[in-house]
Amino acid sequence: QIQHLLVNLIRNAAEAVADVEDNRWLVVSTAIEAESHTAVIKVADSGEGVPPEHISNLFVKRFSTKREGTGLGLITCKNIVDNHNGELSYHSGEDSKSIFEVRIPINRDSCSKSVNDEARENIVPA
Repeated sequence: QIQHLLVNLIRNAAEAVADVEDNRWLVVSTAIEAESHTAVIKVADSGEGVPPEHISNLFVKRFSTKREGTGLGLITCKNIVDNHNGELSYHSGEDSKSIFEVRIPINRDSCSKSVNDEARENIVPA
């Protein structure tokens, strides 16, 4: 499900920047907020962004700003995030026209491990 979520968000961002001529970019960032035990994934792009009058409808079934859109992509993403007790939000950034942010709670034990502990767990003895 998470893979499907990411594919949808990245595909939307790629489509949004397809017609951008100068300074076209798409960035996917991830972070773990250890204190809140939350995984954060952001998909940002330099596309046109969402007109303010459409923002409240982004996660409504069958709503699309695309000529060929079905209006199912973002509602599917929202349902996946909801199934994981998370949050999906949209906002515009200073340099970004669109930022979709996914916040999903994760297991407390996995947050408390350091990167080195996880790396050691993945080492296979020769």
